[in-house]
Amino acid sequence: MKSFIMSAAAIPAIALLVAGCAKFTGGKRFELPAEGGAMAVSSPDETLRLDLVQTDLNEVEGTVYRLTASKAGREVYRSVFYRGISGRWSPATGGVFVNYVNGSDEMGCEILDYRGEAMRTVNVRALLTRLYARDDTMAALAAPKGVRYYLECEKWVDRDTVEFSVSVDHGRTYHLRYHLESQTTQYLRYDDDGEKVVAL
Repeated sequence: MKSFIMSAAAIPAIALLVAGCAKFTGGKRFELPAEGGAMAVSSPDETLRLDLVQTDLNEVEGTVYRLTASKAGREVYRSVFYRGISGRWSPATGGVFVNYVNGSDEMGCEILDYRGEAMRTVNVRALLTRLYARDDTMAALAAPKGVRYYLECEKWVDRDTVEFSVSVDHGRTYHLRYHLESQTTQYLRYDDDGEKVVAL
């Protein structure tokens, strides 16, 4: 039997590789309101804070919440959601995605990407609308007019990429990825040869 001896120099490099692979596990998940009633959550590196405040309660929309994001006490984002939110922090940047449910038939996601001193937001439902209008592949995948679809961001693939799914009333689910750095979208197609990435 051959023995394998690892050099001392190789151990730190392998440890760094393992740590790098381990930290991209989809990102740390959260829900607001959280179990126990907490209405705020901070990013793992403590640079960004999300605060959810109930602003209204009515028969049409249900509970209305205002979500704000702040850095060092300065507000950098504000929006309104219903029925609470959930999401995941990016494992390596000041990014976060927020899943929301508005009403009984609208599920969507917003990606907040904080770099330097600027906050960039991506509304994934609006992104899909633009793709349906201009891309033949997405037009072929799009739900027929009048059929509802449900969108959910699922995980961070790496520091710049969010994977999300689109489910439609007729039962099919499509998987896509959005790249923050290049601002491009990919469709994940599965067949007998496995996963294939189609640029859109």
